[in-house]
This record gives sequence, structure tokens and C-alpha cells, in this order.
Amino acid sequence: MNLLRTLSPALWALIATAPLADPAEVHLAGGATIQADVLRESDSAIVLDLGFDVIQVPREAITGMVTGDSATEETAALSLQGTAEIDDFHEDLDLIRQAIVLVSTPRGHGAGFVIDPSGLILTNHHVVREEDFFRVTLYRPNGDQPLVIDDVELIAFSRLQDIALLQIPEEDLPDEPLISLSIAPPESVSVGDVCFAIGNPGMGRAILSQTVSEGIISSLQRNFSDVLYIQTTAAVNPGNSGGPLLSARGEVIGLITYKAYAQDNIAFALPPHAIRRFLDNRVAYLADDMNPNAEHRYLDPGVGEESLQRIEP
Repeated sequence: MNLLRTLSPALWALIATAPLADPAEVHLAGGATIQADVLRESDSAIVLDLGFDVIQVPREAITGMVTGDSATEETAALSLQGTAEIDDFHEDLDLIRQAIVLVSTPRGHGAGFVIDPSGLILTNHHVVREEDFFRVTLYRPNGDQPLVIDDVELIAFSRLQDIALLQIPEEDLPDEPLISLSIAPPESVSVGDVCFAIGNPGMGRAILSQTVSEGIISSLQRNFSDVLYIQTTAAVNPGNSGGPLLSARGEVIGLITYKAYAQDNIAFALPPHAIRRFLDNRVAYLADDMNPNAEHRYLDPGVGEESLQRIEP
């Protein structure tokens, strides 16, 4: 059944005389979310203005809806400052570590970090690709037992940029608010800056969780498959995938993605402007069959760089 219906000419005419619309975040059966303006509501359906099109959504397809200013604020909050009051990486490292998570699948593990206290987590797409089960481990302060959460949902992803957005179910969120990290303004990152990587590399069967390594920014313009990356000397290994590259101020300046094959001190991270663009346009990357953009790209260039490898979990 097609849940999103094209409007009839009569309904278009009716909408033309409608009052000003209210912003809304509409949650659909299957996990997708639509952010749009509500033009009309009835007992059977709501009419949404996507900006480039108008659609009618049956009530039976809707599992929840946030309307008014709160819907707009929730969307904007993803690209603003995190909840952690961090001024210095070293002084606030214990606080930063609470936002770094272990992402596990039946195939392996990687890292991720909280970018919104509602339970949104960024990681690499290759950490979660072709899997249906995702587990997230939250590390707690003061040496408390880590919190393990199963059935975490894949919300959105980009294969080309190797980035994915996960959502912890609301009922599984801890009582205390999650610590989230800030995404640095792109202009704040410069070659030569000191930086830090945090992740969960493996050693045999052991997971060396919350491992910190230090380096500098080597370049801001490394181009692989038409995606620009930040190059860093910070040591990263399998298990660092999806972890943050952090500035001395404790802001996220990259998403750790690549390392050079058989070479040391050459690693690559998706820069903050790409992370922000993905979050701002996450509706276009929804991991849902109803999203016309999902899993469709033309003329896939592939990776093609034999000297590089994804930091596979």
C-alpha cells in the first residue's frame, strides 16, 4: 500500500486558501520521520508541505507527531552546541568519554558518539552496513557498570560519505540525560592543530574501550572518491571506526573513517562541514523503503584507492 499519496487538484485548490502552516516532525510506522509544515488535518489523514511537494499521510501510517516550535527547535539542536560544558580536552576528558559509545553488530564492533541527548548517535556506515541488529554500550561516570542497549535503530545513512545516524529507543534511555558533543564550526579547524581520537580498538578478543590517541591535523583537503577528508597523525585502528576526532577544545572536528594501509600515523576523518550537512539534510538519507533517496545513487565511483582501507570493525 502506498502510504504517501499525491494530492488531487481539488485538494490543491483547498490548500491554496489554507492559513499559515505549523512546523511538525511526523514519525511513521517503520521508523521514518518527516519534517514538514502541516497544512490540513482530519480524522483520517494530514496534509504536509515538503517545500517542493505536498503529500497526504494517512493517520494509520503515523506513530507520533511533534508540532509547533518544539519540532523546529529539535531539528536545529542537532547542529548546535552539545550539552557537555567542555572547555579543554584534558580537563574535561572524563565528561567527553561519557559521549563516546561502543557500537556492536553480529559481525564486529566500532565506535560512535552522542550528538543529541534524545539518543542520536553518529558512526560510520561501514560499522553497521548489511546488519539488522545494533547494540550500543554507554560508558558511565565514576567507573559505574556500562549500560548496554539492544535494538538500536538505524535512522539514516550515506554510503558515499560513510556516515550513519543511530537512535536509542526512548524507553531505553537512562534516567539522567545523555552527554552530547558539539560539532565544531568548519572555520575553526586548521592544519597543524593538535587533535585527539577516541575509539574502541581491538587486541585479540579484548576491546580496548575508550582508547585516546593524540596527533595533529596534517591536511584539510584529501580527496578520495570525490569526498574531502581531514588527514591526521592521530593513531587509529580497527575499532576506531565511527569515533570522533576532537579538537583541544573538545569539539568534534571529524568522524574517523579511513587509515592508510600498512602505514602508521596516516588516518582520515570526515570533516565537520560534511557532518553538519548530513545532519541538516538527514531526511534525504532516511534508512527507510519509503524514502525515494534511500539506497539509490547513480554512477557509483567506488573507492578505488588500493592504498587506503576502511577501519573495519
